[in-house]
Amino acid sequence: MTGLDLPAHESASAGMTFFKRNRGISLILLAMTGALVWSIWSSDWAHHEVRDGFKLGFFPLMALGVMALALIVMLLDDQAAKITSEIAGLRIIHVLLALATIAYFSVLFMSVDVVGFIPAFVLIVSGGSLILGYKPIWAALALGLVTACALRFLLMLLDVSVQDGPLSFLITLIGG
Repeated sequence: MTGLDLPAHESASAGMTFFKRNRGISLILLAMTGALVWSIWSSDWAHHEVRDGFKLGFFPLMALGVMALALIVMLLDDQAAKITSEIAGLRIIHVLLALATIAYFSVLFMSVDVVGFIPAFVLIVSGGSLILGYKPIWAALALGLVTACALRFLLMLLDVSVQDGPLSFLITLIGG
């Protein structure tokens, strides 16, 4: 046979089966944990010392270290070759849906500076509740609005500044 030899369906699915096993999942999560560690370690804020003498990135890096240890145990334990029933039915559409959800929340989180805290968090909370099956839509929007306003009020009480975007004149009127 000439040209590109594509794997047969059985061998292709066998390769994908590895990533459905606990060992494959732990390797994927270890890689993601390593990327997070590198991202935090290479950022400037992680090395700033705070009042109590700790570095700002100490606790996030410590949590990621504990996560990495748990994933190494998962990689090496007796259950590493097993496929759980929940993962056995996993399809590529499920992975794409999860990635689309992550992208949705990332875009909304980054849009706080542009649209403001309250509108962005209304969409974040409403979108999250709809994704999790909260119905009807008007109730999810109301939940998002109440949650965003309550969180903004709490941040105002704590004197934490956030971007209010186009609604900053309303926040100024309410906040005094």
